[in-house]
Amino acid sequence: MRIRKRHMGLGAALLLASGGAAAQYADHHHRQLGWQGFYLGAGAGDFRYEEEGRVQDNTYTFDESDTAYKLFAGFRFNPFLGIEAAYADLGEPGGSVGGDVFGGRNKVDIQAWFGYLVGYLPVSDGFDFFGKVGAAVWEVDTDLETGNNQADFSVSHDGTDFAWGLGAQVNLPWPISIRGEYEQIEHDGNEERIRSRDSSLISASLLFHF
Repeated sequence: MRIRKRHMGLGAALLLASGGAAAQYADHHHRQLGWQGFYLGAGAGDFRYEEEGRVQDNTYTFDESDTAYKLFAGFRFNPFLGIEAAYADLGEPGGSVGGDVFGGRNKVDIQAWFGYLVGYLPVSDGFDFFGKVGAAVWEVDTDLETGNNQADFSVSHDGTDFAWGLGAQVNLPWPISIRGEYEQIEHDGNEERIRSRDSSLISASLLFHF
């Protein structure tokens, strides 16, 4: 997969850095950075899905993307730490497959629920970097058409795996923020007919905080 595993630790590192920086920011800033409290948000972006699987004795690869939509809610306890929950309709990526399955096509239908611990690094009242770590509960429906000489199959899988994200947000003068972020689900282990998966989302969102 193109996403290197060493990037998994960036979200956790940012959480640790934000905790260590909290005391320094409190000492050197006369007014509180960022904002606090409950927020709701919605966003859209590009979801990329990669899959490697096996049909009888033949292997196939699949790498496609689709438009995704998400809704989320969270609570920011202080300028440096918060929690967040989200639901994402990750679309229906579809297209031709590579590998030993000639002429095959694959289509997947994906959705996921996320729970995150979020760490913030406020640069100013108007701008934050953030990282988040948590878990994703996902469902994937795979519909593979392999051609005349091989066996088609449709299969559904679900699971719970580690998820993380990195991003930045602009805090407007009103109780609104604009966010851009990257999120990754680290699918763990092999499954029947599916060797591996890789799911990532790049999105832009609008937040309303209260």
